[in-house]
Formats: sequence, C-alpha cells, structure tokens
Amino acid sequence: ILSWAEDYIFRVYGVSIIERTLTETINGTGISKLFTNKGDIASISSLIVSDETIDTSLLKFNKNTIFYKDNTFASGTFNVDIVYKVGYATSDLVPKGLINALFVIGRKMYTDETKNFDAYASISSDTKQSVKLIDSIPTLADNLLQAYRIFRL
Repeated sequence: ILSWAEDYIFRVYGVSIIERTLTETINGTGISKLFTNKGDIASISSLIVSDETIDTSLLKFNKNTIFYKDNTFASGTFNVDIVYKVGYATSDLVPKGLINALFVIGRKMYTDETKNFDAYASISSDTKQSVKLIDSIPTLADNLLQAYRIFRL
C-alpha cells in the first residue's frame, strides 16, 4: 500500500520519495531557467538544447528549477531533452513531512471501502478524477505535501 501511496504522491504532487531517473522533453525558455515536470531534482545526467549538449557542471538546480550559470537556454518548442534524477537515495534523507504524508495517504488507501487502488494508479495532477481523490485525502496529508508540491509555470 505504501508503494501505491508513494506513486500517488509522485503523480499528483510531482515529488518523488524514492530515487527515480526521468527523461523529459520540455520547452526552452529563452532565459537562464528551465522548469521540469517533477522534483526535487537530485542530479542531472544530461541536458541537450537544440542538439547542443550542455555541460552539466554549469547547471544548478532547486526543486524543479534548473539554472544555467551566465547563459540562457534557447527558446523553442520541445527543444530541450533532459535526463535527471529525482527523489532520495536513502530513507534517512527523506523529509519527515513527506514520510508523514505517505503514511497518512497509505492509511486512507488501506481504509478505503472500495479498495479500488487502480483508481489511484490511473490518475495524474492533470485529471478531474485526481481533484476528487485529492479532496478525499486527509487535509493533514495535503497540508504536509504543499511545501513539496511541484507547480508548472
């Protein structure tokens, strides 16, 4: 059940508790910042902008924002390919708020009368169904997760 709860948090709130490697194609911004769809970024393996490989040592990151020192990312539509890691390598690194939210949501799933875990597995932050389920998760879990939520600009 905790695995389902972690996956739910990842899809709906955009933050991963377990370490995952992600590949995304996103829009170039024309400024020195890029925004990924998930966070907290742990490391960046590669970043290619308009067929030009960027030296990852020139990049800084925070949550889901990548900063390019003394340079800008070329603007464009789906012209940025990025491979990066999110999440935490060991459990002692996971913030207590995320752990608490994981257990609160896991308990909600466990006590859900329908036991329809597929409903939780099939939603994302972009679906109307997720709003219904977010409304049904305990306020405590939602409040705990707000500090970690990834918002796309």
